[in-house]
Amino acid sequence: PGSGGEFSVVQALQGLSHEGFLQVLSVVFKVVAACLAHLSQLSSIVRDDILRAAKVPAPATNQVSKDIRAVLQVVADVAQGRWGKLVSARSHCTPRLKLYEFQSLAAICTSFAALLEPHSPRAAAAVRLVALAQCRAYVEALHTRSVAQLQHLLEAEQWTATEVPPTFQDIVNRLMERCSGSGHTPSATHGGTTTQPSLTSGVNGSTLANGNSTPAEATKQQQQQQQQQQSQPARPGGLMLNGKRFLLVNTTLMLFKLLDEYLSVADSSPLYCVELGQHVVDLIRLFNNQSCQLVLGAGAVRTAGLRSISAKHLALSCESCYMLAQLIPALRTVFLAPPPASPLPQQQPLQQQLVQGKGGSKPGYAGFEPQRHMLMLEFDKLANDLTVHTREVHSKLVEIMQDRLLMAARQLATESRTWGAVQQQQQHPNKQQLQPAKQGFEVSPAVRSLSKQLGTLQSVLVPILQEEEVHYIFGRVASLYCDTLAATLDVLKPPTPETATMAEQQQQQQQQRQQEKKAGVASMLPRAQNLGQQRVDNQVLSLLQQQEQQLEQTRKLVLQQMQQQTEEGKRREQEAEEERRRALEEMQQLQRVEEEARRKAEEERRRQGLQLHPQANECGGFGGCWRVGGVQETEHAVCFAELPCAASGAFPERDLPDTLVHLLHQALWGSAIPTGCRKQHGCSSSSSASHQASILSNSSSSSSSRSQRDQEDSC
Repeated sequence: PGSGGEFSVVQALQGLSHEGFLQVLSVVFKVVAACLAHLSQLSSIVRDDILRAAKVPAPATNQVSKDIRAVLQVVADVAQGRWGKLVSARSHCTPRLKLYEFQSLAAICTSFAALLEPHSPRAAAAVRLVALAQCRAYVEALHTRSVAQLQHLLEAEQWTATEVPPTFQDIVNRLMERCSGSGHTPSATHGGTTTQPSLTSGVNGSTLANGNSTPAEATKQQQQQQQQQQSQPARPGGLMLNGKRFLLVNTTLMLFKLLDEYLSVADSSPLYCVELGQHVVDLIRLFNNQSCQLVLGAGAVRTAGLRSISAKHLALSCESCYMLAQLIPALRTVFLAPPPASPLPQQQPLQQQLVQGKGGSKPGYAGFEPQRHMLMLEFDKLANDLTVHTREVHSKLVEIMQDRLLMAARQLATESRTWGAVQQQQQHPNKQQLQPAKQGFEVSPAVRSLSKQLGTLQSVLVPILQEEEVHYIFGRVASLYCDTLAATLDVLKPPTPETATMAEQQQQQQQQRQQEKKAGVASMLPRAQNLGQQRVDNQVLSLLQQQEQQLEQTRKLVLQQMQQQTEEGKRREQEAEEERRRALEEMQQLQRVEEEARRKAEEERRRQGLQLHPQANECGGFGGCWRVGGVQETEHAVCFAELPCAASGAFPERDLPDTLVHLLHQALWGSAIPTGCRKQHGCSSSSSASHQASILSNSSSSSSSRSQRDQEDSC
């Protein structure tokens, strides 16, 4: 297919769901498996039946076998190319897959590589590389999400013990089963040194570290461990690891869940175990650093809203780090295990090239040796960091008790001044000024407070920490107490009568001060009550005044708003009135312009010598009624049907003078009317004189009236 067809196929694959894409891969897998099986069957038939029956020589048979293997290799290479394109078309969806979806994709890729490996090891290696690229993209996205989630949980952690669901216990059990199923440790295989974190060194630790113990000794050790576990106080909840119960916080449990996801990916893609191990180291190191800052550095007071960091918070963080340190050897064993070797001897060189890299010389997994060595060093460094963090928490707990011990020592030095008074009271019980002595020795309040604080610390640490940790902490505390108390008692002076007298005086003064203080308080109580009542009244008055001020301000604001609204309405009315006045002026101006135009038009019409009368339509034909000299000729109207020859029309019944007709004709057409035309229209000469006289009189009257109008216009 062309590029357009491939593009459409890629779009179709990207639009599929993950289940649909797996179905496509399954169909391709079945088709390729059927083709390879069919070709293998045909090759066996040709080689075993046809060639053997034809008794073909051995060289020819070998050549045919080579050709058949070449055909199978070509088919495998073509299938690998198509498979790679199919998987790469949805590479952008891989980071968003869920864990079980990625496991299904990795499983079908591994099965397809195993299908192609007998026929074309190179094609199988290419399929594994494609699967490795998908695994890398998925793991990078998974690690980014895990780091963000762990960071958020640590910032919101309250550092309180939580119940452990059975699922988290199953996670730890699966991890320990993987470790025990490997059958070896990386340090023994590669010459490294395994340093398991240890807080105490005793008989049990040395016996367990010794690998040459007899079975009887091992059985005895197991019985001792069981007795120790039975003697430990029962603690509700917790996570079991190596026969020990750990109380953990919520963030630690979620960290175990994230580690289980990494282990599941490692099971699906064994070739990517080294990179996964590095991500696991980064995740645990993040937990270690952040928990150190939040608990030891008191950062949880700001992020989680804790009032203070107590001994319980320190113990829970220490327990989480201690358990992670116990898990480091198991994690190192899982992620540093060698990758699986090829099951076929003839494919060993290609497997070495895939696992070892180009130019490798050592068989097996020699190509992973530098990366595995670096990862092993990272695990050792992480175990050391966790151990150091645990010891810092232990030192912090000891430091807390040391501060309280120093405070008690100072208080003990102050109390020692009254010991003589107590002794004198015991020697002279009949004196009235002294209080009756108690039988035996009286315990110092400082020592009593110190012992109470030790009991509180024990009640907090014993349910959380392991037994060896509690022994280690209280051993250091006991040693510190012995040294400090001994030094404090050595400095104290024995009581004397002078010191007893001074102590008695101090006691009396102290009692007197206390009585005076009580009397002062009793006398000041009524005054304080009055002051309190006055203060309450003043507060009530101030509140009332504030309310009145607020109401007055509210009224002022309302009045201002009303005034503003009124002014706004007036302003709008003025604007509307101004608009109406302006429109009226414009209308009047337009009327004046129209009147002026009408007047000018009238003047123009008056200045014309001849003007068509409005009743011109009453006359028929081409002619009409005309004005002569600006005055309408009402009695002797001139009507023409057709000029210069009026043959087609007729004049009206009233005849006109020939002189007027000739004048009009000459004025209009520049020539006199022919005499024949006048006779044809029936105009007689008998009435010419009368008509001429009337026309002259009318013309004179019209000229006089016109002169009067001109004078009026000029005025």
